[in-house]
Amino acid sequence: MTTIVSNSNGNSNNNDLYTCQQKCSSHSTCYFGTCLCHPGYTGDACQEKQQSVDSTANPWYTADCPNLQDTNSTLNVDRLGSDLGGIKDCPDGLAQHVSLGTGLSYCAYLCYSTPLVGTAIVPHSLWKMAQQAENTLWAKAPRGTNNDRYRDHFQGFANYHCLTTNQNLGHVVEVGAGPWTQFRGLLHLRPDVQVESYTVLEPGADFYVQSVSSCAYKTGKLAQYPDTSKFHEFPVHIRSSLGGTISQILLSTMIL
Repeated sequence: MTTIVSNSNGNSNNNDLYTCQQKCSSHSTCYFGTCLCHPGYTGDACQEKQQSVDSTANPWYTADCPNLQDTNSTLNVDRLGSDLGGIKDCPDGLAQHVSLGTGLSYCAYLCYSTPLVGTAIVPHSLWKMAQQAENTLWAKAPRGTNNDRYRDHFQGFANYHCLTTNQNLGHVVEVGAGPWTQFRGLLHLRPDVQVESYTVLEPGADFYVQSVSSCAYKTGKLAQYPDTSKFHEFPVHIRSSLGGTISQILLSTMIL
C-alpha cells in the first residue's frame, strides 16, 4: 500500500518528481523520476538490450527468461505459465512452487526484476494472471473478514504517531488499496486527522465491489473500522482503470 497526500491548498510544484524530462527510451516507463525498464532492457534510459544471463545488470535472471531470448521484447506478450520463464536453474527448488494459484514458477517474477526497483514492470499476461489469482483469493475470504492485517500495520507504523494532532491530510490516494484498504485502519487509530477526499487507486476495485461482500468501499463511501455500519463523511473516488489516471493524480499530489 502506498498513500499519497496532496497539498491541502491544491498547489503543486513537485511535477519533477513524476517526470523523467524525456530522458527515457521507448523501452521504459517513467515512474517517480526513474526510468523503469521493460523486460529485456537495461541502462539509465533503458536503451540497452539485455544480452545474456551472465550480465551483472540483473543477477536474478534465470536461463530461460524469455526477455533474454526475444529480439524485440515488449510488455504486450501472450505467454502463459511456463512460457513466462523462471523454471530452468531456479535456485533452491523454487521452480516447484507456484504463486497465488497462477501456476507460474515463483522465479518467473525474477525474470522481470532488477536490484534497483524489484519487480516493477512485467508482461501484460503475467499481470492478468496475477490479478485473476488475487481476485479468486479475496473472493474466498472468510465471512466477517473486514481488514488486511491492521494490527500488524499498527505495530509496524508505531500507531501512526508521526502524524501531528488534527493534521489535515488533504486529498489522499491509496495505491493498491485491496478490498479493505489500509487507510481505514489509520483513521481508526487517528480519528483526529482531517481528510478532504479519498481515492482508491486499485486495478481490482470493480471486482472487489461486485464480489467481495465485505469490501470497505462497496457502497461508494468508506466504511469505518471496526463498526462497518458507520461510514466516513469525506467523498470517496474509486479508480479501477489505471494508465493515464494515475499519471494525472500523481501530477497533482505530493508525498506526505
